[in-house]
Amino acid sequence: MENSPLELYETAYKLHYAENNLKDAVTYYKQLIKEFPESNECGYAVIQLQKIKAHNVAENLNELTSSSSGASTKSPLVPVAVILSVIALVAVGLVFGTLKKSVNKEASRAVLALNTAGKIMRGEYADALDMISRLKKMNSRDITPYELAADIYRKQNEYADARKEYETFFQMNPDLTPTPSELKYMNLKPHKVAPVVTKKVAPPAPKEVPSPARTKKLTRRKKRTVKKRTPPPPGKAKNSKGLFIVDPDSISYF
Repeated sequence: MENSPLELYETAYKLHYAENNLKDAVTYYKQLIKEFPESNECGYAVIQLQKIKAHNVAENLNELTSSSSGASTKSPLVPVAVILSVIALVAVGLVFGTLKKSVNKEASRAVLALNTAGKIMRGEYADALDMISRLKKMNSRDITPYELAADIYRKQNEYADARKEYETFFQMNPDLTPTPSELKYMNLKPHKVAPVVTKKVAPPAPKEVPSPARTKKLTRRKKRTVKKRTPPPPGKAKNSKGLFIVDPDSISYF
């Protein structure tokens, strides 16, 4: 049973061109358009349906022409011109619709990305991660949402989760290889900060304040040790012998 848009398109194409079973081919084309409207095969299915409708219109015109003017007067260029006109109109409409849809999608992604950046700048990381998950679903080939999420995790020192964002992206896109810059951010590790050693300074010893009683004792001791020099009494003169070296009373006359 066909489960993918490619399988449905291949089955319808085989019925359309190999087996010329237009009825079943139309059924498969419509099923593809209904179940997988976002796929590339959906656009091809629309073109094939328009071809089938143009073919039916051409056959009806041929029948009308042959019935009115006979088979000999039928022009083979009329159905070809009708088919080409219908195909051109369908192609133009399909291209315009696809382009408009792509522009709207990119505009939505741009608005969501700007809102996400604003949340990150304000530090509202939970809301930013929720918006990033929506960005990832819009385009799985764009690494930008994964880098934004990794940057948020690094700011929160969750380096394992940051590295996981890159690993998830490259697992989903095995044909892509990380650039040297991306490898650098993938291998970032938390910085080891050396512990700050603070020297304990002993508080200064409190100054001993002498008690009032001890202060009085010290003052008394100082007073006692100080000797006052008293002047000699006024009546006593110094022991001086005047002009005589020898006591005159001790001189004997010959």
